[in-house]
Amino acid sequence: EVGDTSRRMAQQLFTLTSRFKASIALINGLDAGRVPLILGRVIRSLHQDTKERPFTEAEEAQLLQVLDLPAADLVNILEACSFIFEQSAYYTISPNTLGSQLDKTGLSTSHKEAFQKVWQDEAPALVARMKASTLFPSSLESTGWRLHLHMAQSNLSKVKQPTAIFELDLDNDTSQDRLMLEFTKDELHKFYKQLETIQDQLDTLG
Repeated sequence: EVGDTSRRMAQQLFTLTSRFKASIALINGLDAGRVPLILGRVIRSLHQDTKERPFTEAEEAQLLQVLDLPAADLVNILEACSFIFEQSAYYTISPNTLGSQLDKTGLSTSHKEAFQKVWQDEAPALVARMKASTLFPSSLESTGWRLHLHMAQSNLSKVKQPTAIFELDLDNDTSQDRLMLEFTKDELHKFYKQLETIQDQLDTLG
C-alpha cells in the first residue's frame, strides 16, 4: 500500500509555476469522461524502463482531433500528468494526499478524482518498479557545441539545413564517455522546451 512520506507533505508538492498552471488549465478543459483513459496511458508508460510515449504518433493524431487541441497543448498536458504521477511516486503519497495536493493547484473536482482513482489502481506497481530500479548516473564533466552545415555534393552554393552538434563528456566513476548529439533547428527547439520542463521539476523539488 502506498503511504505518505513526511517530506513536503505539509507543504505544496506541486510548485505553481506559470507553465504548470497553464497545463492545469488545459487539463481542466478536457472532457472529464476522457481523462481516465489519458491518465491510465500516461502512468503505464512510466512503468517502462525506457519511458515510452503514452501514445503512438497515430494515436496522438486521433487524440488531437477528438480533443480539438493543438499539438503543443497535448504535449503540455501529457508532461504535466507524467510530472504529477512521478512526484506522487517519489514521495509515495496516498490517493487522499494526492487529492489534497491537487486541490491546491486549482484542478477541478472531477479531474482530481480521476487522478486519485488511477493513482490508487496503478501506484503500487509504479512505486515498486521505481524502488527496484538501480541507477548509476553519469556526471557531466564538460560540454561543447558547434554548428555544422551540410553542403550539397555537386553545388556548394546550395546549403542544406544547418545543424547544431553538442559534445557531452560524461563520467560514471568506471569510465568516461563522449556523447554526441545533433539537432536541427526544430529538434533543438523541442529539446529546449524539454529542458524548461526539467527546470520546472527541479524548482518544485528545490
